[in-house]
This record gives sequence, C-alpha cells and structure tokens, in this order.
Amino acid sequence: MMELVLDPRIRDYVLLPIVVLMLLTNIFRHYLMLYIGNPEKKSDIKSIYAAQVLMRTRRFRAAAQRLSEDAFQRRKTFFIQKDSGLLVQEQQQQPAQDNPMASMANNPLMDQGSMMSMMGKNFATVISNILLFTWIDRSFSGFISVKLPFGLTRGFKTMFQSGIDLPALDVSYVSSMSWYILNVTGLQGIQALILGQAAVDDAAMQMSGMPMPQQQAQQPPSAKMYASEKEFIELLQYKWDMKNTEERLLQKFGGR
Repeated sequence: MMELVLDPRIRDYVLLPIVVLMLLTNIFRHYLMLYIGNPEKKSDIKSIYAAQVLMRTRRFRAAAQRLSEDAFQRRKTFFIQKDSGLLVQEQQQQPAQDNPMASMANNPLMDQGSMMSMMGKNFATVISNILLFTWIDRSFSGFISVKLPFGLTRGFKTMFQSGIDLPALDVSYVSSMSWYILNVTGLQGIQALILGQAAVDDAAMQMSGMPMPQQQAQQPPSAKMYASEKEFIELLQYKWDMKNTEERLLQKFGGR
C-alpha cells in the first residue's frame, strides 16, 4: 500500500474549512426554515381538557385493581354518576357526531400553507446541498484531507476516497469529497449541542426527502368516545390485586 505524508497546512486550509462551512450552512439553513416555516396550529384549552378527561379514565381503568375498594368506588362514581359524573357532563357538551370537515381542515396535507412551507424547506435543503457540494468539488477536488488512525478493508475504498483514482493508496486516507459526505451525519452531535436534538431530527428528515410531520390542532373527542368510555367503566369490576399476596408468594417461592 502507498503511504503518504500529509502537509499540516491541509488541516488548516482543507479539513477545518469544510467542517466550519458545513456547520455554519446547517445553522443558517435551520434559521431559514424557521423563518419560512408555517406557524403551527395551537389547540385551545377546551380541546386539551376534553382529551385529558379520556386519558384520566384510561389510567383509572389500567390501575383500578391496585386501588383500595373505597378509592375505586369513589373514582368510579366521580366519572359515571348520573347527571353529575365527569364523563356524563362531557358527553352532553360534545357534538353527537364527528365533523369530517374539521378533521380535513386540521390535516396538514390539506392545508395549502403547510404544503407551501414544506416545499420551501425542501427547496432550501436541495439548493444549499448543491451549492456546498459544488464548492467543495471545485475548490478541494483531489485533496487527501485526513488519514484515519485505524486500518480498513478494500471494500471501504470507494466510500472514503471519492474523487481520487489511486488503486495503490491505503484505504485509511480520506479524500475531501468523502470527508464532506462523512460530515453530513458526523456533525449532528455538534448541531444538537447548538440547536437542540429536535432541529437535528428535522434536518435529517429533510436530507432524506421525507416530509416532516406537522402538528395538528387537537380536536375534542366526540360524544361517542365519552359514551364508550363510560360503558367500559360501568362494566369494570373490582378485584384487588394485593389480596392473598402472602399466600401467593409462599406458593411461588416456598418450595425453593
């Protein structure tokens, strides 16, 4: 294998400029996407409260057998008591049927503003990547930027030596183009420290060409959902999980 001695100036004029420029480009692209992004729809307090009611009842059903009998009965009465139960009151306040037009309005795929924002973000990502790739190809084509401190098999040669046609060159040498490609994902840790993990995840989805999920305005549950939850609690029978615990433990571990 061919061994080379790298000029220390390559670190100052090739290696570090690529890293710094990519990092600054990603930060600029992040704030550009925030600027052109479509503001998220916010749920009102009533919708959030209505959804939390169902979450409370489901948690109650999941943990009912670990409550005392008195606590179980009090919670059951609180949720389903006639005329004054929480589920009964919420069921009376909600529409009897779901509104399909409201669901379509909250769908980001049906929102023209969200679609335009998504297209703008994808366009910004593609243009910035093309410009950065072209600049590195024109400025640092043929440069060997770094030598890895460990050996690699020949299968990694095309990955780490893009733009260099030297069959005898050791695989541990990395070209400038391959260094750029490695930094596309390698800088995510530094970006997470600067911008936060959510920004890195959004950027990764943009790089992969996948549409980013948009937060939908939360719709209140319908009366059918409250009626169904009320039936579940009415059918719920109390059986304490801790009953005869000592005997069950002795039966399980007494013979050991």
